Amino acid sequence: MSNLNVQIPESLYKQIETLAEKAKRGSWDKFQQVLVKVPDVQPEDDDKLSWKVSFAKLNVQ
Repeated sequence: MSNLNVQIPESLYKQIETLAEKAKRGSWDKFQQVLVKVPDVQPEDDDKLSWKVSFAKLNVQ
């Protein structure tokens, strides 16, 4: 088996920290209130996601 070392820029770590801080301040209830306003319609053809981009790849559970 081989090892692969990857160097990730410090700026990426800072972005992750920033997103984590914002997530802590977020409100699931407020998100739901906004989401209710989104119309339940099919997207335009050029806006649809290909199922090749699966939920597994997006890490959605």
